Amino acid sequence: MEQKRNALQRQHDDAKAIKEDIDRRKMQVMSFLERSLTNQELTGVDDYISIKIRLIMESSDIDDQIAHCEEQVIAVSTITS
Repeated sequence: MEQKRNALQRQHDDAKAIKEDIDRRKMQVMSFLERSLTNQELTGVDDYISIKIRLIMESSDIDDQIAHCEEQVIAVSTITS
């Protein structure tokens, strides 16, 4: 149980670091684009980036859920064998 907790804590810490990195990169890109795009274009790019980030995070969550389900299937299979 403690191993699982530690693994979850590492995942949480990794996710936090990744989020901070993404936010920093987004600010850098937006700062660069502000010089080249209109406000409407910039808003579109910002929306696109936000959606892309959300989809990547959802994909990662789904991958984690799949892995968890696979672990459960294996556990149930070993119990019933």
